Amino acid sequence: MSNPAQAFDYPLPSHLLVPSSPTFPQMFTHLLSNSITSLDSLYFTIGSRKFKSSRETVFINLSPTNVLTVFDFGAGLTRPDIVNSLCSLNEEGRVGGFWSCCSSSTKVTVQSKSLYDEFYTFTYTQGSSQVQISEGCSAEFEKLITIKGCGCKVEMELEGTQESDWMEGVKESIKEVMEKNKYSVAFGFEDLPSFEEEEEDSDNEVDESDLKGDPGSLHKSSVLSRSKFIPLRLSLAERKMLRLVESAMKCSEYTTNVDSGKFKNAAKRTHKMLQGITGVLHGLVMSCNYEAGQKLAEEKDFAHYENYFQSQFEIARRHKVMNPEKMRAEYGKLVYLMADAMKPEVADSLGFDVKGDLMTVYKFLEEKGETDLLEDKYIEVATEEILADKGKSRAEIQQQIKRKEKAVKYIKEKYSNHNLDSEEIHLCLYSICDNNSFLNSNRLPVDKMITYLREYFSPTAIKTGYSLAIISGEDGARLSHSHERQYYFALQSLTLWRDILDDMFRLWALAEDDLLSSTIQYSLKDTGQGQQRVQQSPKTYRAMQALLQRVQSSVDTWIGSSMIHLGDHNVPNALNFIDKYTQVPRILGPIVVCLENLEKMVDADDNLEAFIDKSFGGLETLKRDILYDFFKSAFDGSGATNFYDAGSCIDGRLTSAWNWCQSLPEKEFYCIFKLTGFTGFDGDFR
Repeated sequence: MSNPAQAFDYPLPSHLLVPSSPTFPQMFTHLLSNSITSLDSLYFTIGSRKFKSSRETVFINLSPTNVLTVFDFGAGLTRPDIVNSLCSLNEEGRVGGFWSCCSSSTKVTVQSKSLYDEFYTFTYTQGSSQVQISEGCSAEFEKLITIKGCGCKVEMELEGTQESDWMEGVKESIKEVMEKNKYSVAFGFEDLPSFEEEEEDSDNEVDESDLKGDPGSLHKSSVLSRSKFIPLRLSLAERKMLRLVESAMKCSEYTTNVDSGKFKNAAKRTHKMLQGITGVLHGLVMSCNYEAGQKLAEEKDFAHYENYFQSQFEIARRHKVMNPEKMRAEYGKLVYLMADAMKPEVADSLGFDVKGDLMTVYKFLEEKGETDLLEDKYIEVATEEILADKGKSRAEIQQQIKRKEKAVKYIKEKYSNHNLDSEEIHLCLYSICDNNSFLNSNRLPVDKMITYLREYFSPTAIKTGYSLAIISGEDGARLSHSHERQYYFALQSLTLWRDILDDMFRLWALAEDDLLSSTIQYSLKDTGQGQQRVQQSPKTYRAMQALLQRVQSSVDTWIGSSMIHLGDHNVPNALNFIDKYTQVPRILGPIVVCLENLEKMVDADDNLEAFIDKSFGGLETLKRDILYDFFKSAFDGSGATNFYDAGSCIDGRLTSAWNWCQSLPEKEFYCIFKLTGFTGFDGDFR
């Protein structure tokens, strides 16, 4: 039995007018109507496909001890529903049909579970001036509801005894009610699904209604098309190799040595490249096999280990794509080292190509001949990320987990064979799930900021003191926008960032193709941020153009420039492009965390609430002030010494946001950020 929480007694109004006791058939008609309403409510909430036969039935039983029970698997009642429906009067101060039924009962017990609340029990004893509502229920009721998720059970201990032919009278009275709906009535509990039966059924099959995942958790394209760019999760053996490559890059000073700009001619720099590259390659072999390392040092036959080197570098690249917050310094060294190794003059000396294709989920399954798995009807259920969202009960989360486990089990059993074992299938499924997790965690801050913008501001109605209008030359702004124009400029920028993050894995693959191209050469230039490798990135640029056009076509009027900086002194190459847009969650995340933590802390600390009321005019005013400052100043074209480098171009929008981050310590509300746990926008470099 569920552990009951504190019980609450509700007094009944002394002036309530109780109608005369209903007949037995009338009582059934009223209770049945309530159950039908509950079933209808659930039907329109979750859709028709989740309705099994047991959901379409109202179960009615009269025990030998004269206890009338009505059971349904409908929407159930939340605690407010119980208080407002069962404990309330109608407009005339007269209790309705439910209390008419109670007037014929010595005791009434209602156990209910809603999808959106916990288990509750309502109890009324005849003659009492109060009803009791407590959290919890009987073990039997909890067991039945666990699988279904919601439902209601009404038990009435009737006065006197009923005639032996009570069923015929009931059937006649409810005939009209049943003809108007699609549900059925079962007399007795013989057809009531047992826990064991439900458990067995649910373990052996996946509900058809489970095929459609949460739209917010999946990319707009199919799992099949996304899988071509989703890296395969590393195995245990590969993780050991990852540590080796990561350590080698951490120790290496390769980019410092070859990009210093101190070389008198290209030949000397090429010689330095070869020294650095062969030193790293030799170290990778020596770390795994000392004798092989000695032999390599003598013979210089690096091509002999081509597959080994390609595999090592591919593992590190794959890990980085799946975890953008990892290897933030090491990955840059690795990619630049590989890019130099791809130069014709260096590749000829090495005798092999260091670049291997990234092992994606699609590529892995294609080699196994099982790409049909990616089009399975249960693939979205098996790869969804289950989030403990606000308002989601523990039972709902458990249901989602069980549903996912069943889908995984089904796919593993269906597709495993001598060529593809169940563990490999599991690895593929969880790799896709990793991608969903990446999308959720990186897009979520953007989605929440869009929600905040729409909630606290309107393009047409300007709240006094909160106009988003900016004028070039004032407060560092380089743009001039009206309130409405600034609102849409911020909204369109956030929408563009969201779509870029949505397509990040594909963009990353294209960026690596550009960076590691043997035909597209780079040049070392001082961009104002030190020596940088300036390199054209045609594949990444075309993808960004297509993505920008898609966003522009979804709005009536595009505000600002459509200039994409890539391959110039603003964004020197595709590596800088990727690094720039992986910063978006790091910029927006701390703001969202501050606003959300602030609400929780104010609820828990009266002193903090008093401080905010006195210093900022209240919680809502403080939140509006923070958002007002961000949406106005983080999209004002600031952050550079000239309009071309900042302004309203695609790259400049993010530059302005970074400029706002740098100025945060000067803001009046900076102390609030520190109170809510803020440490910085740049993340962790470890």
